[in-house]
Amino acid sequence: MWNNSSPFLQGIRQPLSNEIIADKLRIEGTVPPGLEGVLFRTGSNQRWEPARPDRYHWFDGDGMVHGFYISNGAVSYRNKWVRTEGFKEEEAAGRSLYNGIYGSYEVAQPQLEQGPATVKQVANVNVVEIDGRVLALQEAGRHYYELDRNTLETIGTFDFHGAIDAPVTAHIHTDAAKNEILLYTVEPETRRFVCALADRQGNILKQHVVTLDAPAYIHDFMFTENHFVFFFGPINWHPESSDRVPAGKSAWTFDPKLSNRTLVVHRQTGATQWFTDEAYQTTHFVNAYEEDGKIIVDGCVSDLQFVDDIKVENFFPFPFPDAGRSPFTPPALYRWTLDLDAGQMTRARVGNFSVEFPRINEKLLGAKHQYGYFAGVHQPKSDSHDFNCLIKHDFISGKTEYQTLEGDRDVSPAEPIFVAKPDAVSEDDGWLLVVWWDPQTNKSELVIHDASDFTGAPLARVKLDHHIPLGFHGNWIP
Repeated sequence: MWNNSSPFLQGIRQPLSNEIIADKLRIEGTVPPGLEGVLFRTGSNQRWEPARPDRYHWFDGDGMVHGFYISNGAVSYRNKWVRTEGFKEEEAAGRSLYNGIYGSYEVAQPQLEQGPATVKQVANVNVVEIDGRVLALQEAGRHYYELDRNTLETIGTFDFHGAIDAPVTAHIHTDAAKNEILLYTVEPETRRFVCALADRQGNILKQHVVTLDAPAYIHDFMFTENHFVFFFGPINWHPESSDRVPAGKSAWTFDPKLSNRTLVVHRQTGATQWFTDEAYQTTHFVNAYEEDGKIIVDGCVSDLQFVDDIKVENFFPFPFPDAGRSPFTPPALYRWTLDLDAGQMTRARVGNFSVEFPRINEKLLGAKHQYGYFAGVHQPKSDSHDFNCLIKHDFISGKTEYQTLEGDRDVSPAEPIFVAKPDAVSEDDGWLLVVWWDPQTNKSELVIHDASDFTGAPLARVKLDHHIPLGFHGNWIP
């Protein structure tokens, strides 16, 4: 039995120990006609006991992809670890060989036969489709991992047809209006930052190179009809440095001199414009669009609440739930307004809730949206730190709705994924596919909600006989 002293090896984040195939899952309610395809989700699922279980962090676990296959009103399920290079090395050794880049493990990695180990790719952040390929994504990796759509077997890698040889984002975005994929790569040690446009087949169409002022950490970004928008905070990182993670040091450093810097890059010309603000860290974004000569960005922000005892050289920005106060506040929803002509940026908080994992009807990415969907916290009924509700926010009226599923007790949702109905007539005319976890039974279920009747009863609840650890991201692929 593992030493599960890390809270990230317990409860909603406890790893599954095996790969499962389940056909004809039990369904309460009815899967709506027209919902045909696969919901792919991924997250952290540590395969071997970490070298320092007490220092293990949730973000470092091996990627496990979960597939819900929906056809003719029936649902089947399977999961499988992504067979990255590091995963296969540890599988052959029968034990953990690598430190993670998010936890400060404070022990040195062993040297492998092929030479000193650096960092393990875990492919645990996202699952997307490019050119008919199902791909598992991870930040800090130089390629993605291709999966068989039906079996989830790892069948190869994908690097945009040889055009990418740098750590590439795990948050690519698709502009449905222009039929383009947007992405970036960043090499922290050289500070070379590249934002790129690709076609839907993954062929790079255009690249713009920017030299950053620091080895800045960035996780997500947004775009508008004409621009990329990137936010850099006071956190720096060094994921490929051979003298940090392999030596047991944190990949992170904190620079108290750095404020937030927002970079706008023109999609066609590459022209840049910088904006500065007080220090905070952005995580995920809802959307961005252009209106009246300004750029509007909605996203999740964690404000910096103290700097007095931050470890500058061995900074750990993602604290353990029981490890005391975080230097950052819980994520909250904000709206930025960037006036390109005046060179000014303002931000204002939206609502009084704590939210993460934002999604919208992604046909509107880069264009004006009305609704956002989130996993959040609202009037908790326990002392848990986990999400306890879904939130739908109307950015035009200001109305906020909450969906708690059980009502009288806390159950925890993952990221809500919006799927438009085939004959949709409005922005929220669709379904939300959400994996919920019940702490009483330690089991999960896929719940299908009517996005336009957000607080109503679910349309269908697809039952599993096991739990799915709280994951990160996923997508619906018809």
